[in-house]
Amino acid sequence: MLEAEFDQFAREYQEQHAASIRLSGENPDFFARYKIDDVAATLRRAGVKPRRILDFGAGVGNSLGHM
Repeated sequence: MLEAEFDQFAREYQEQHAASIRLSGENPDFFARYKIDDVAATLRRAGVKPRRILDFGAGVGNSLGHM
């Protein structure tokens, strides 16, 4: 995939994601932060202290800034 193709996909993804959560009244950044906070709380409750976390899956890296 050419870089320009990925950039186009990333823009479309952001727009589609924002549209899909619009009724919640929140923006994509809210949910990115929520997911990181939820994982952190789950790990704390389990007594797990990871040295590294790999962010993988669908998306364009919205969670990275919250890690």
